[in-house]
Amino acid sequence: MTAPTILYERGILNGTTEEPKQGIYEQSATQQYELGTRLALEDGRAFRYCQAGATALDAGELQQSALFGGSLTTVQTDIAVQAAAAIGDTDVYVTTVTDATTLDQYKGGYFCISDATGQGQMRKIAGNAAGAAGTVKFELDVGLEVAVTTSSKVQLMSNPYKAVLQSVVTTPSGLILGVPTCVIAISAFGWLQTWGMACCLVKTALTMGTNVLYDVAAAGSVGVDDGALINSKVGIAGLVTATTDSGLVFLTIAP
Repeated sequence: MTAPTILYERGILNGTTEEPKQGIYEQSATQQYELGTRLALEDGRAFRYCQAGATALDAGELQQSALFGGSLTTVQTDIAVQAAAAIGDTDVYVTTVTDATTLDQYKGGYFCISDATGQGQMRKIAGNAAGAAGTVKFELDVGLEVAVTTSSKVQLMSNPYKAVLQSVVTTPSGLILGVPTCVIAISAFGWLQTWGMACCLVKTALTMGTNVLYDVAAAGSVGVDDGALINSKVGIAGLVTATTDSGLVFLTIAP
């Protein structure tokens, strides 16, 4: 028996038309692109590159970012700037809380000045130093436009496409990201579909043309917008789909 052919589809990758090194129906133990890289196909479907977390990601099931809160490995809110930073500075020292910060734990994530002097600025995190709870240096991709002081507060978020997991039941706990088109093994890399026609696991039956939401009644599923749920909208139903089946949904998560 011959090995199955991996299907590659030509699309717009990083602003250029090229064959991707890793197809949309393929996982990889080796990282091929920066997490969050966008791939758009000619039929309008769009994808983001991700890494699975501690469990495998199943095809057609809704996925989210790593759990927010808890041990504060993915987010921190309203933490203090430890030392003033001037206009143009790319290194900012902040007072982290609770847990030790590992080297580049937040690399590729986001640094937001959330309160007081400099409020409203956001920068991508180029890297961070390691350290126990306390003062940790963060390197920003672009220098500050407005200086910050020790009265300023910061929010931190790690790259949402790192340690991706199946959307959880009962209570939302992260950002809804997309649906993989193949199985992505534990810690492996692959593509999440974020826009266009996709096949999704359905918990609450869908009616053609109606809004589709993240359904907290079953992990990894979507459901019809019944007017009562306030969960994230993920798309529009393409066809009538029964409960527990998988069906066509036009995703509208990220174009």
